[in-house]
Amino acid sequence: MTSTQILLCSNNKHKINEYTAIARLHHISVKFLTLDMLSHTLDCPETGHSFLENALQKAHAYIEQNNANIVFPFLTEDSGICVDALAGAPGMYSARFGSDEGIATDKDRAMHLLDTMNQITYVSKRSAHYVSATILYYSKKQYIVAEEIWEGHLAFDYITGTTGFGYDPVFIPTGYKTPVSSITESEKHELSHRSRAFRRVMAGYEAL
Repeated sequence: MTSTQILLCSNNKHKINEYTAIARLHHISVKFLTLDMLSHTLDCPETGHSFLENALQKAHAYIEQNNANIVFPFLTEDSGICVDALAGAPGMYSARFGSDEGIATDKDRAMHLLDTMNQITYVSKRSAHYVSATILYYSKKQYIVAEEIWEGHLAFDYITGTTGFGYDPVFIPTGYKTPVSSITESEKHELSHRSRAFRRVMAGYEAL
C-alpha cells in the first residue's frame, strides 16, 4: 500500500513525534513531512477566539507564506488544556501560560497551573479537559475539520513520567488514577484528543 504524504504544519517536535506514533498504532499508512524538511515557514500570531479559529489561521498563514511551494495535503492543529474552575483557562493560551511572568518551559507552565489551583482541594472542582482542533487541507479551498476533547481533572502534584509532554504530568484522564505521564504511550494514543481528531480527519480524507 502506498503511504499518503502529509505535511505537518507545526514546529513542535513533540506533536510531530506523537502523530507518527498515533499513525503507527492505528495502522494509518502515512508518511509525514515537516516544515524543516521542505524549508517551509510558518509564522502565525494565533489570535483566534477558538481552537478552530487558530487552526484555520495557521492554515491560511502557511498558504500565504509559502505560495507556489504549498504541499497538499497538509495538517494544522491547535490544542490546549481547559480548566473549568478557571473559566476554561489556559485554553488557547496553554503554550504561553505564565509567559508574562517569565515562565518558558513545559514543566514550569504545568507547575504554574497547579499553583494557580492550589486553593481548590476538592477533586470534583478540579475538572479539566484537553481540546484538539485539527484541519486537513487537501486543496486551497477544501479541507476536513475535526475537534475532540479528552475529559479528566488536574492532579495535585507534578508526576514525572515517560509518556507525553506539556500538561500531561498534571492531567488525570477520566477513569484513571494517575496522570497521562504515567500511562503507556499506547493508552494515550488510543484515548487522546489529538489521536481521535487526527483519526477522524484521516477517515474523512480516505473516504473522498
